[in-house]
Amino acid sequence: MTTTLDDRMQIVFATDLQARSRTLLGVAGDLARAIPASITLVHALQPELGRGLSGGDRQTLWVRARQEAEAALDLQVRELADAGIEVGAPVLALDEPVDRAILVVVEARGADMVVAGSTAREGKGHRIGSTADRLLRTSPVPVLVLRGEPTVPFGSVALLTDFSPRSRRAHITGVRALPTTDEATIHLVHVGDETLRVLAATYEERTLTEAIDETRTLGEALGLPAGRIQPRVEWGRDPLDVLLPILAADEYDALVLGTHGHGGFRRALIGSVAMGLAQSAPCSVLVVPGDG
Repeated sequence: MTTTLDDRMQIVFATDLQARSRTLLGVAGDLARAIPASITLVHALQPELGRGLSGGDRQTLWVRARQEAEAALDLQVRELADAGIEVGAPVLALDEPVDRAILVVVEARGADMVVAGSTAREGKGHRIGSTADRLLRTSPVPVLVLRGEPTVPFGSVALLTDFSPRSRRAHITGVRALPTTDEATIHLVHVGDETLRVLAATYEERTLTEAIDETRTLGEALGLPAGRIQPRVEWGRDPLDVLLPILAADEYDALVLGTHGHGGFRRALIGSVAMGLAQSAPCSVLVVPGDG
């Protein structure tokens, strides 16, 4: 059950058809309704499915798995459509990982954003080691990693900045893409170097001034009234050590950050801070690629 796509924003949602992804699909549906946007669901059967079985047994397993996946996808599509969400024809990838299938869909349908859940677990360092990890490294469009217990619209958003034009472009994209409540708190957050703060007499004053100026510039670029975005400067030696407690203590709903562009379609690394936040942040993280 699908509806005809129009020119509205398009979201690609990575679903593993498990209980958690169905919960997150509800969030993605709320996001699509608020923007508004259409959603395309993508699922992939694991290539190693049935490996070690004889040819006939493996073929039987694949046929059954495909039928079950198609039925589950159809159910999720119907749930979205019944909720008034515009839904594109779902994609079931049979011979490639889901991240590659998503990239094909993004290019073919001109998608604007990818939404995925994080399967990260504590105690595994800063690598996600999942579909979300690979998407963050390769997607040409923003990737929203849903973490914690996300709800839409967002009530508080942190925009992580290094005062570069790249950061500003990411923030413009993020603020426009993430629906917020009328009373939402939006902070432009910068982590200043504590060592320079101690050693350089004017560093703190210059940093605070730059944060105020960047906040004003960003607000003007977005056409927001003065004071709608507030600057926030924190100090430390490791951005992750500074940011993670802040995000948790102040209960931000979403974090937006840009990545450094490395040229070409693929990015081998997106940076330890971005990956660490996508791995460990208590809130959802929107990562906007710096390429292009």
